[in-house]
Order: sequence, then C-alpha cells, then structure tokens
Amino acid sequence: IVKHAVVVALVIITLLLLPYIALSHYSRSVDMLSQMPKGVESAKGFQLLREHFQVGELTPLYVLIESQENDIADTRSLEAISEIAQRLENVEGVSRVEYYNKGVSGQLSDFSTRMSAIADELSQGAGLDADKIAAIQAVSEYMPQFAAYYPKVILSQNFAQVEADLTEIWAIIDQINTSPPEDLPALLAKLQEQTTRLANGLESVNHWLFANYLSEDGTTARINVVLTLDPYSKEALKVVAPLREAVRTSVSATELKGSSHYTGGEAAINADIMRTNDADFGRVFGLATVGVLLVIMVLLRSLLAPLYMVGTVLLNYGATIGISTWLFIDVLNHNAVIYMVPMFIFVVLIATGADYNIFLISRIREEAHRRPIREAVIHAVANTGAVITAAGIILAGTFATLTSAPLHVVLQIGGGIAIGVLIDTFVVRALLVPSLAAIAGRWSWWPRRLSGQ
Repeated sequence: IVKHAVVVALVIITLLLLPYIALSHYSRSVDMLSQMPKGVESAKGFQLLREHFQVGELTPLYVLIESQENDIADTRSLEAISEIAQRLENVEGVSRVEYYNKGVSGQLSDFSTRMSAIADELSQGAGLDADKIAAIQAVSEYMPQFAAYYPKVILSQNFAQVEADLTEIWAIIDQINTSPPEDLPALLAKLQEQTTRLANGLESVNHWLFANYLSEDGTTARINVVLTLDPYSKEALKVVAPLREAVRTSVSATELKGSSHYTGGEAAINADIMRTNDADFGRVFGLATVGVLLVIMVLLRSLLAPLYMVGTVLLNYGATIGISTWLFIDVLNHNAVIYMVPMFIFVVLIATGADYNIFLISRIREEAHRRPIREAVIHAVANTGAVITAAGIILAGTFATLTSAPLHVVLQIGGGIAIGVLIDTFVVRALLVPSLAAIAGRWSWWPRRLSGQ
C-alpha cells in the first residue's frame, strides 16, 4: 500500500464509486404493509383488498375546512364547498371527491317532506293516485344514485331500512292494484304507516350524511378525496402536494376565504413522514459530519487528516447505500428501501468509521514522531490492524443477525450497517486511509509539525 499509494487510492476510490450507479433506481417507501412477511394475516387481507376493490376507497384522503366566521352549513358556505371540491376533482390522481352537498344529496330532505305529505294525505282518507306513485318511484330511483355518490352509506343501518321500506311499499302497492275494494282501507292504512317510516328513514340518512361531512357545531366541513392510486404507493405521495396547493388556492377564491384548512389521510401522513424524515436527515447529516470533523481536528490538531478521514467515511456511506439498493431492491425484490434505513446506516457508519480511523491515524501520528511517515504508516497498520479488524467483524456480525428478522425495516437496517462496517473495516481503514496518509505525508498534520519531521 505504501509503495503504490496513489494506485491503491485511485483503485479503491473507483471501486467505492461503482455502487453509486445503483442509486439511479434508489427509492424509499413509507409503506409498512409491504415490509410485512407475506404470510401475516393483515398483509394477506390487504393484498386481497387490492386485488378485488378500488384501492383508493380503502383509505381516502380528507380535507377539513374550518370556518371562523360563517356557518359551514349555510347556503353560501355549501356552495363554496362545492366549488372547492370540484377543483379538487381536477387534480391528477384523484378519482372522485365526496362532500355533504354533492350532486343528489340535497334531495333527501325534499323526499322526506314529500313522503310525510303522502302519509298525511293517506291518513285523511285520500287514495293512491299516479302522483303518489310517481313520487315513490322517484325515491326508488334516487337511492341507488345516492349510494353511488356516497358508497359508505350502504354500511348505514338507516340506509338499509330505507331500502327495506321501499320494498315493502311496492309490495303493498301491488296488493292494492290487485285486491278487492273491501280490502283497500286496511292496505292504505298499512301504506300510510310504511310511508311514514320511509320519511323518517330518509331524514335519518340525511342526518348520517350531515354527521359524516359537517361538524355538529357548524364550523367544520369534511371533503373525502378518493385517489385512483394505492394510498401507500410512492405515486400517491406525489399527489399530496398538488392537492394541498389546490385546496389553498380554491379556498382563498371562495366565500370561505380565510378559513383554516387541513389535508390528512394515509397518503398525506406518509408524505409528511417523508418530508419530516428528509429534513431530519439533512440536519443529522450536517450536525454529525461537522461534529465529528471538529472532534478529530481538536484531537489531531490538524486540518488535512480530519478532512480525508471524514471524506472516506462519507464515500463509504454512499457505496453502502448503493450496494444496499442493489441487494434489497434488485436481489431480494423489496418494494423499496424503508425511509428510516439511510439515517440509521449513516449515524452508525460515521460513528464507527470515525472511531476506527481515529485509532489508525492516532497510531500513525505516534509512530511519525520517531520515523519517516511511510514507515509510520507501515508500523501503525501492522500494530492496529488486527484489533480494528476484530472489532469490525464483531460489530458487523452483531448487526448481521438482524437480517434474520422477517420485517424488512429490521432486515435492511441490520444488513445495511453490516455491509458498511465490513467495507469500512477491510477496504477504507485497511487500504484507503493508509494510502491517503502515505500520499499526504507530513501534510496530514498541517498546520502542526511533528518532531522528527
């Protein structure tokens, strides 16, 4: 190494740069379900949902609009909500939106009032005529449309009761059309009772709708945003930012200008996790790198040696991420690298890499007080190599045991750190740092001069 320091350094740096090629398809994921073992019941169930149902329905995004001044249920506010929702439908990746006054929702109360009027007329002795049948027919045609706009309403017991009431009403009407006159009073009384129940059921469905999309205190409206994408996918995360921008601009252009608004849901949470993680990683990267660099500068009382020591650690980190990307994504077919893995790998590698380099460079400095720098490197590597190598093997082996875990995040953290520590032990510390120390010579300790040089 000392004899051919430049060649060794160039070869090792080239080899460490090669894994950077794999970073071209490096991707991260917040999808916790994809990292679960395939045999786990929750993962199998979710995969079944993906295969047979529209994935966006599973966990839609939601937009909350909190009005500080207006009654959210008044006419102007509801019109504003309609405008906002319609603009959100134009965002790429959005399948549909659901909100209180969407499409046919406003007819519930009208139909309930009409059914109550029919029941009153029947109770007063009026007969069944074409207008009443047409009104009931309109309700029958309306309910499937309503369910298409609000699919979750089919889970409502009130909706099921309305459907049952309509079925019973049509059965009574058929009996009226085929029964003798003496049976009509009893059948009309039964129809009156059933129509009253239908009116009450329609009003209950309207209450369900109100409770799902408007708050009881009249200050907050909710808009559900159903995506065309899997809410856990990387593509779904990209929809969140333009959706939030669309909410901001559309709210400011309506009667609800000045209202607070929030976009949440699974994809939004994951997007925020990624954004927060990126900010945290940038902060950790800067603090750790500068902190380690300053500590080494103080310890060695030099500037050049700390720079190439920390530089080799960062070079190793990039190579480790590249190899991990190739191993986890290309070989093991993981969906992506779990978002928290790069930060864990970085923190461990910069700590252990700096430690091992400090042990080596400190010994080189001690030897350099009494012999030429090239001989100092030879003696330092010979006397510290076995200890540092053993420590690296133990640390890498310990983290490698995590690869036996079925959870991808644990496997990736353990495997990534083990790879990085082994590269640091057998390549960076054993070959690259000694060659750089031999190349730098006495300048490693600049601006300080060592005795004997």
